Amino acid sequence: NDMIAEANISKEEIKHSFLGLAGYGKVQEAKPKIEAAAKAAFKGLEYTVDSDIRVAIAGALSGRDGINIISGTGSIGLSINCDKINRCGGWGASIGDEGSAFWIGKKAIQAFSKECDGRFKKGALYDMFMTELKLEDENKIITFLKELLQFQLILLLLL
Repeated sequence: NDMIAEANISKEEIKHSFLGLAGYGKVQEAKPKIEAAAKAAFKGLEYTVDSDIRVAIAGALSGRDGINIISGTGSIGLSINCDKINRCGGWGASIGDEGSAFWIGKKAIQAFSKECDGRFKKGALYDMFMTELKLEDENKIITFLKELLQFQLILLLLL
């Protein structure tokens, strides 16, 4: 209701809403909770709940056939061809999400660690990590990452 008031429209003007959520439908146990929350939030309105990739492909292709790839925090690809839908990825960071920001960051940290212990020749990546993260010692990357993960957990708890 607050959002409707801020948009200066009436409920009657809203024909349909679409809620796109990352990973929606992958974890079946979460669906009833999500659907109950959506029902309460969209009370009296028509709505659909589906994956965020469905929103992305609809926006990018205006309802036409094609392919959409999301490569952000996670990664997923979806194609639509004559009403046939194919999905690739979207499994989450612990299983895959190749090409995502998390995956690229993890690969960079792995390469840095290999430069530190001599498995890779030290280069620009090594210099960047040492300078940008203000590491006095290579081993400080462990403390940096531990603190970063603790900060992320605190943020999640606050949200």
